[in-house]
Amino acid sequence: MLELVSDQVAKLGKNCSTQRAIQIFGLVGQQNAAAQITSTDPRVLPRAANAIKRKTLNNILVEMADSFFAGLARGTVSFAAGSVSSALNVLSAHRIMTVIFFFVMFVQLLTSSRFCVKWWQERRAATFMASIGVQPHMMMSKGVYIRDLETSFNSSSLFPGAHSDNKW
Repeated sequence: MLELVSDQVAKLGKNCSTQRAIQIFGLVGQQNAAAQITSTDPRVLPRAANAIKRKTLNNILVEMADSFFAGLARGTVSFAAGSVSSALNVLSAHRIMTVIFFFVMFVQLLTSSRFCVKWWQERRAATFMASIGVQPHMMMSKGVYIRDLETSFNSSSLFPGAHSDNKW
């Protein structure tokens, strides 16, 4: 049945019109006699030569595989489109904004917890160092800081043409 319908549609061509369908199939339901087509009709001869084709087993298998994969692709696309449309029906702007809010809150929690843990570790280390008698010395920390700046400005990795022989 499917082959019969596809053959009839192929007869109509790509740009079909009602007049062309009436020309090929006649006035359906308004004729009492069947249409008689003779072999001398020039429109019928090229179609008749192309209508009979020998099909090998390989051709049949290729057509069957092609039909199967086309149906699979149509099913996959229709399933994806249906899934997206049903998801959009369920979701509203309020729900989307709520989901984004909770996602951002989760990311903030993760990043802030890392910094918080680091701060508490530094505080415990400073408390431990103070309990054993090691205190920070402000002048020494400034001196190290200035020395680090001098080293970074005079390093050849930052300024390839600079030499480290000049002193402050």
